[in-house]
Amino acid sequence: MLWAGDVLGRRTRFNRRWLEFTGGTALGERGRGWQKHVPADDLRRYLRELRAAAGSRAPLRTSYRVARSDGTSALVLEEARPRFDRRDHITGFVGVCLEADAPAPGRPAHADSDEPRSLSNRLVEIREEERSSLARELHDELGQVLTSTKLDLMWLCEQARQPDTRPSVTLINRLQSLAGLVEIAIASVQRITADLRPAALDHLGLGAALEWEGTKFQARTGIRCRVDARIEGEPVDPARAVALFRIAQESLTNVARHARAGAVRLSLRRVNGQIVLEVRDNGRGITAQEMRAARSTGLHGMRDRARLLGGECRISGTPGRGTKVVVSIPVAAAGA
Repeated sequence: MLWAGDVLGRRTRFNRRWLEFTGGTALGERGRGWQKHVPADDLRRYLRELRAAAGSRAPLRTSYRVARSDGTSALVLEEARPRFDRRDHITGFVGVCLEADAPAPGRPAHADSDEPRSLSNRLVEIREEERSSLARELHDELGQVLTSTKLDLMWLCEQARQPDTRPSVTLINRLQSLAGLVEIAIASVQRITADLRPAALDHLGLGAALEWEGTKFQARTGIRCRVDARIEGEPVDPARAVALFRIAQESLTNVARHARAGAVRLSLRRVNGQIVLEVRDNGRGITAQEMRAARSTGLHGMRDRARLLGGECRISGTPGRGTKVVVSIPVAAAGA
């Protein structure tokens, strides 16, 4: 289940799974409407935790009870990630919820070995599934509508220029302006779709996706980005590819926001049965205090992604010489 909202607990978007679970409507759940499904004591605690997470610019991991559409109650586990605007101000959260007592596919309902790791893995999987689903919907539905609208507007512009018609200059200018706005909207859809789920990751593999991400990062920030991610051997399996790609994304985001760097280097290689990702910049260098408060810069989530796949994420900084992130994840066993 997926939602988006502000830092005060007012939610603006819900996916279909949330609405089916609660029996609510998209309009009825908006704002504070969703809160009617949560017991008062759970809600008070949750809102306190949400405000604290917003104050520290940190992800929130918590649990609370939610009333199902059939009147019964379920405990849900939630992971909410902060969203930032271009000036690095926190604007709200995007959250993923998982029913705590719902077994993972192919898993007995009462199997509790490695339960915390299993639930964390399910939260990551659900978040990626929702990203993929939203990216497909944007591309297949909104993208096609905008493209058709643009073609119709271009046809109208051409018709207005025909010798046997006498449209006003104002009409032609309006049509051209509308076509330009649609062009901007199409570019925005393409950008958002790519951010949600890069097509290169699914179709060309991890190495090509990292190269594409580095090119995009350099164009957006002006920070030189060198990528060496062509690794030999079997393709990286989807779970590890997604984890490594998201860690690289978060690392580059931190470079842009905090490092004051002029260049960054990203490399991917296989070493002794491990896939190793390294991101190194030439900025000011992360401090020990910043590493202790790692959740505020997304490092906590990076470490979690690596840990869930049996790996580790090591972060180090040298004052005036930059920050280095090294992620090592075991290669998947054959048939895994």
